[in-house]
Amino acid sequence: KSLESEHHKLAFFLNLYHTMVLHAYLILGPPSTSLRFISLFKDVAYQVGDDIMSLAELEHCILRSQMSLPSSFLSRFVIPKSHYSCHLQISDYRINFALNCGSISTPAQVLVYSPDKLDGQLDDATRLALVETTSYQHGGRDVVITLPKVCQWYEQDFGKPDEAVALLEPYFREEVRERLQSCWQSEINAFDMSRIWIRYEDFSFACRALTLREHQHLWNGRYVRGSANSLPTNRVFLYELNGSVSS
Repeated sequence: KSLESEHHKLAFFLNLYHTMVLHAYLILGPPSTSLRFISLFKDVAYQVGDDIMSLAELEHCILRSQMSLPSSFLSRFVIPKSHYSCHLQISDYRINFALNCGSISTPAQVLVYSPDKLDGQLDDATRLALVETTSYQHGGRDVVITLPKVCQWYEQDFGKPDEAVALLEPYFREEVRERLQSCWQSEINAFDMSRIWIRYEDFSFACRALTLREHQHLWNGRYVRGSANSLPTNRVFLYELNGSVSS
């Protein structure tokens, strides 16, 4: 009954996903190649109620059930086609950033999601992913932006290039946003995409355990770094906007 709302389901299954990732890596070790990655996510499974679901099924058949398929044609043969009655009925591009498989191409931190704080936490997860992975180059009148690979894999979740830039721009670092503003056309209320080039960073299937390496707080869209040497590793933590961190 507690999972009747979509917010409750999304928070529960995101936390379950990261728990399974942590559990698998602690027992089996993080994968270091794409083949090991695919095998681990296909074979590691939990029983949830009357259902048994692998990591891959949890990701693609429940959490991403209403979202786009990968743009790579061959990837579609790897994705499971199982059906679960508990699958999510919503589509939210921020889920792409909330899901963290532990790749060294993704943030080392992971949030513990709560239904009553979910919207803000999804914003935090998106901002954290883009702050750490988005870069830009500025040459002449053009701006080159490098986005996480997930934005290319699931490009239909973000829309056309101009729509994707407008959608993600609020989550970029301040200096990236400032550069993009030079490409804004107020007369059409859109970015001039003839001056913006989008690239995608390489993705590494080498993984590591999800840990809190640094204590970071979000204040007015910025992350303030602090020491977390006294905090234990190999645990999942929750970022609080009031400045506290809870396990």
